[in-house]
Amino acid sequence: ESSDSDSDSDNGVINEDNHQRNDIMVSIKTLEKELIAVLLHDLRNYSLKKYERRQLVGYLLRLKQHDLTLAIFLSQQTKDIAAKTRKVKLQGDSTLYAKELSNLVCKSIADVINEYQRLFNSNTRDNNNNNNNTSQSLSVVITWMVKELKKFYALLRKQLFKVFVPSSDGFITFSSSLKYLFHAIRTYLGKSGLNVTFFIINYIKEDLVLLINDCFTDM
Repeated sequence: ESSDSDSDSDNGVINEDNHQRNDIMVSIKTLEKELIAVLLHDLRNYSLKKYERRQLVGYLLRLKQHDLTLAIFLSQQTKDIAAKTRKVKLQGDSTLYAKELSNLVCKSIADVINEYQRLFNSNTRDNNNNNNNTSQSLSVVITWMVKELKKFYALLRKQLFKVFVPSSDGFITFSSSLKYLFHAIRTYLGKSGLNVTFFIINYIKEDLVLLINDCFTDM
């Protein structure tokens, strides 16, 4: 009887320890969720300084919030590029407008790629995450870049076609603008190891055919 009593007592202690352990784990999980929510909220702050963003990204990656952190990071970069491009105005010379806008957008995208590599690649290595995570996030970044380039060319096209006159001079103006665009791509994105010229060519080929036809019709 004594041994049975001791056994029941031991089981009671073990059960109590298990309950306490479970309660502690639940509390830790709750605190972790609250911490993640606070960090994600702070990361959405548009006025963050670079070092503040790096700290937040580092914390969130340690908490295994890679995908959502990357999505917020890229969303903020999209807003930043849009704000910068709105400041560039077409004032007379459309080729200078194309040059300024091309340099601004391509440099901004290259800066984002470099910042992504510093923030996410280094933290991924530090946290011993697998290569699959890195390749997936790089695919997300490339998709983001292509979308930004499409929006950029749509804006450039809209402004250039506003002032374009079907003539040999008009074609020269448009082709000069494209020359600045490709130069900016090589200068900024090419140095980051990104060959995106073929993306732009796919966007502009129909416009080029249209412009050439208009010029020959006008002659």
